[in-house]
Amino acid sequence: MNIPESRKMAVHEQDLPNGLSDQTVITIRGQVKPKADKFSINLHKDNHIAFKFNPRFNEGGKQVIVRNSLIGNDWGSEERHLSYFPFKPGEPFEMKILCTHSEFRVKVDKKDLLSYRHRIREIDQIKKLTVQGDVLIRMLSIARCRKNDDDDDDIGEMLGRVFQHGIIHDVKTQLLRGRIPKDDDDFDIVEVAAMGRPFQLGMAYDLRKHTLIPGLTLWNHEKLQDKISISDQYDTKFNLHSSDKSEDETSNLKVNGSLKIAAKLGIVEFSGSGSYFTNNVKSDKRAKLTLGYHTTTKFKQLSMDHLTDVSYLSDLEETGATHVTVGILYGADAYFVFEKELKSDENKQEMEGVLTLKILNIPIFNVKLECEGSGEKKDSKTVKSDEIRCTFYGDFKLNTNPCTLEESLEVYKKLPDMLGENGEHAVPLQVWLYPLSKIPKAEHPSDCLIRELSDSLITRLSHAIDRLNLVEGKLIDLISDESTKSFVSFLNKLQDMKQKFSHYKADIMTKLAHLLPLIRGYKSEESDLEDLLKRHDDSVFNSTAMDQWLEYRKMELDVLRTFLRQLREVGVNLNEDLHILLSDADIKNVVSFTFTSLEEPDEFLSQLSDSDEEGKAAEIKTWLTRGIIKSMRKKTVLFKDLKKSNNSKSTKFTVSARSNPIISNPSATAGSEHHRLHPGACIMLYEDGSDEAICFCPPAKPVFSATYDINHSSITVRLSPACAATSKRTLEFKPRTKENWKKLFIHQDEVKLTELESDNEYEIRCSAMGILQDLPVTSDIISVRSSDNP
Repeated sequence: MNIPESRKMAVHEQDLPNGLSDQTVITIRGQVKPKADKFSINLHKDNHIAFKFNPRFNEGGKQVIVRNSLIGNDWGSEERHLSYFPFKPGEPFEMKILCTHSEFRVKVDKKDLLSYRHRIREIDQIKKLTVQGDVLIRMLSIARCRKNDDDDDDIGEMLGRVFQHGIIHDVKTQLLRGRIPKDDDDFDIVEVAAMGRPFQLGMAYDLRKHTLIPGLTLWNHEKLQDKISISDQYDTKFNLHSSDKSEDETSNLKVNGSLKIAAKLGIVEFSGSGSYFTNNVKSDKRAKLTLGYHTTTKFKQLSMDHLTDVSYLSDLEETGATHVTVGILYGADAYFVFEKELKSDENKQEMEGVLTLKILNIPIFNVKLECEGSGEKKDSKTVKSDEIRCTFYGDFKLNTNPCTLEESLEVYKKLPDMLGENGEHAVPLQVWLYPLSKIPKAEHPSDCLIRELSDSLITRLSHAIDRLNLVEGKLIDLISDESTKSFVSFLNKLQDMKQKFSHYKADIMTKLAHLLPLIRGYKSEESDLEDLLKRHDDSVFNSTAMDQWLEYRKMELDVLRTFLRQLREVGVNLNEDLHILLSDADIKNVVSFTFTSLEEPDEFLSQLSDSDEEGKAAEIKTWLTRGIIKSMRKKTVLFKDLKKSNNSKSTKFTVSARSNPIISNPSATAGSEHHRLHPGACIMLYEDGSDEAICFCPPAKPVFSATYDINHSSITVRLSPACAATSKRTLEFKPRTKENWKKLFIHQDEVKLTELESDNEYEIRCSAMGILQDLPVTSDIISVRSSDNP
């Protein structure tokens, strides 16, 4: 027989004689049993269950928390999706359930877990709480916040009943003026990095969006000045680090998770030293080192009795404010970011070590710096000062920003004096915010409550944004490479991908920026964010296919850059204006080293749409193979030899990357056909101004034998048949002790060398010529001795 949910054996029952109301807080401290299967916490209205909270530790191998309501004898639809499961068998926990006029909000161990909208609206009729299952209850309290009308000096009071260690107590906890609790979770005092923003005591703040609300305060200026206390707070630190990770940058700036995400999404803009954090484009093409300076001067705070005598609270609530500024730590930060463009043979980590040593060897550093990052110690003389670029981010007013290493270090020495004799030029660094929902005169305190995202979700979101920036940085590196600009087709593909990726990134960032404040203000759920991140995870732009595409393009560019450098060494540059050379009547032949595979269609890129969130990616391909690289190397050597051996002014050598660069004959297909047959590269020959290209193939190296018929005055030479690319052959011979060769033009495969000296050693070689007769292919030299018998 099924036992009604309201009649099952309960671990604990708690009557709620007055029911629940807006801002009722239920606090439960307990411990999960070691071999727990499940437990539930239920809020009852008569025979109905308004809210069932049911953690299950092993449901089909998964941990879930089921939320539901029982109305009459019918259960509603279950809510199951959560970002994390907070309970562990055998371990204690603290759980808070906040009842508002529209929903229940659950927090476990001081972390927001979920919200559950009311399915039974009559919350004042919810008059019983029961706990069932595999859990032990140590303490349970039901409390609510209200104004104390009898004593304006008090902020308010918590009224309720507490069950602790089996005994029920009446409680009355007053919040006294002049005291800011720091460890009590009920107060939610929030510390936030100022990040160059102009905070003032009494200024309003929207913590959901991390934005200041200027122009309105809780008090007028005169009243505010009477309640400010100031104390000295001196601290100075230096650091030198080479990290390029946003987690390390935010650690240096003491930026909490939600503010970090808000900045990355562009919800909030930083200035001064805070701009250092928003410099989030990473690059593998630059070595980066940051010299940091941090100092604090004073701390200002408001006395808490101000909160009982507010003047403009209703005005602030209408602006969307959630907190008011009650404390500010003043000082200044500065960051000198030194960067050096890396050469193709330089290692980023090693070069950062070089930069570190170069700066540490400067005499002004007579104090020990905190150094982070790694890098092999190299001679600092290997990097020149004029190769180092500096960017300054700071809270100091400079006449001109430093750009070089020397200018930066001069500014660095003067920083302590720039704050003024009494620190009058210091700016807010850290601020403390007090929630408007805790102020007695608040009309809608629940509208000011803030939900903090779980640590796991913040980490996941931060990594997603970092990856977007990483991919964008790789595209920028490829596009900005000097070699890329030489290959128009290659550049066009990269720019097309950059445009599509930028559109996708802007779209997902806009959606995240819109959703996050709603979640923090309890207007949306964490599950909405998880759904959006899930769609991002499934996007082609965030796939291994995208990584493979970028990796292939980088490999191709590295190979192209290498071959282009070798060709430039013999004075040949890439020139897409081939039609100009062919129009020159003084030029008889044009020899072009042509990259033949750069215009191949890219199926992955062509099938990618700007908003492609999901879908199967086309196969990622590259024309680059070991065989093609080997073939390109041979053709590069051949082309360089052609260039070196040809001194004719009527022959021009060039490099091209287009299949059909000739405007006059756009229908020509010969070039395209050669490109298909010769992937990677081909030596194209244009004769007598013709725009019909011929792919130059050198003749095969001649092979011959001279041992067939030898006598005292003649030697018979037999040659292997010539290949199709051979148009002419010569046979040359001479006595080994002589220097001058005798040459014979041959038209058959057997030749008899006559009028030789008897008993003498001769050297013989054969040369084959193709279309370009200026570059013969010559055989190995063989030695043969004529006979001494007549």
